Amino acid sequence: MKKKHMLMTAAAVLTAAAVGTLSVGVTQALLTARSRTLVNHINIKGDGVSALLLEPQWDGIRDFRKIGVNVYPVYEYRSDSGTTKPVYGYVDGKYESPVYSAGDPGTGIKPEKNSAGDPVTYGIDSAKDMIPGASAQKDPYIVNTSAEMPVWAAARVTFVYAGAEGANGLYASKKGMPLDIPDMLTLYDIIDIDYNCDAASATWERIDQELGDARDVSAADPIQTFYYKSKLAAGGTTTSPLFTKVTIKNTASAEDIKFLKNIGGFAVYVEGFAVQADKLPDGYGEFKTWGTNGGVFFSNTPTTQKPISFDETGIIP
Repeated sequence: MKKKHMLMTAAAVLTAAAVGTLSVGVTQALLTARSRTLVNHINIKGDGVSALLLEPQWDGIRDFRKIGVNVYPVYEYRSDSGTTKPVYGYVDGKYESPVYSAGDPGTGIKPEKNSAGDPVTYGIDSAKDMIPGASAQKDPYIVNTSAEMPVWAAARVTFVYAGAEGANGLYASKKGMPLDIPDMLTLYDIIDIDYNCDAASATWERIDQELGDARDVSAADPIQTFYYKSKLAAGGTTTSPLFTKVTIKNTASAEDIKFLKNIGGFAVYVEGFAVQADKLPDGYGEFKTWGTNGGVFFSNTPTTQKPISFDETGIIP
């Protein structure tokens, strides 16, 4: 019998918002951003299925470990005294000071340099001071962590209002809600996301998932659903990234900056989905048909009635 449940993975000290949040706003002539990875939302359908939604180029996190009632981010696995151990953070961000005991000082702090001593650039940091033409690395992908169960995977991206200080009038009350269509169309002309779904060789497909209206989904929609076109084998197989970077177009104008300031910035909310593949043995075509007829679900999609919440606005005014 199928079971339907949601697995939420989060660092113990990180609560109340979504994984993969890129919040962008403006300070005078600069596009700026501020965000934290707070909650990893993955929706599961099927017995024996487990999966993770990760984006290490954004925040450095490559796994999660549950210890008691808490779930902690893992940045790498390293040999220590002949044993491979998860690294939960770095004291003062120093690569040579790994944290092997979750909860100890340094937990949740990413390394500032790699093993060669070279500085590491994360999207979450690059996004803090973006100007037209600049990009922030962001690479959401899904990992099948099931021990034996192959899965089909899907993802949903929702653009929401960030609710930053300086938001004009009604926009201040829309924090965490999906962008209205006219605002999303304007935003679409300001940013660029290199989705891996538009070329014939793409590994993802943008799907016209039923969202309560008759429009065809496109890159200019505030809510977009994507299906991965290959089955993921058990034991840590991953999808390719849905995209790898978010860019502020170098054509962004003063009016574009004024628009971003007026709406209080935006955030990109990413959700994942996985279903056991043996229930859909006839390949991607069957998964796609099954999914668009109600099989694929995303229980955390922000709405005007159920906005997502932020600990931070995402804007440095």
